[in-house]
Amino acid sequence: MRRLALLLLPGLFMAAALTAAPAKKASIGVVAPDLDAQLRKFKKVEMPFTFESLSARQRKEIEELIAASRDLENIYWRQSD
Repeated sequence: MRRLALLLLPGLFMAAALTAAPAKKASIGVVAPDLDAQLRKFKKVEMPFTFESLSARQRKEIEELIAASRDLENIYWRQSD
């Protein structure tokens, strides 16, 4: 009997989770009523980058840093959702 209960228990939890009402997402209100005006305060700046002056090793290091930063960003967004 105890074994049967242990076998059925995970199924009961799964069924309860599937039939439970979905959680409501929090609605995001207005961040700032004058957001457009605040954004216009900042000047758009171009920041060009070239690999020309870097050695092959430095280029590889930059590429690795870029890949790592993308991975960190993906992890951040997965955790914040």
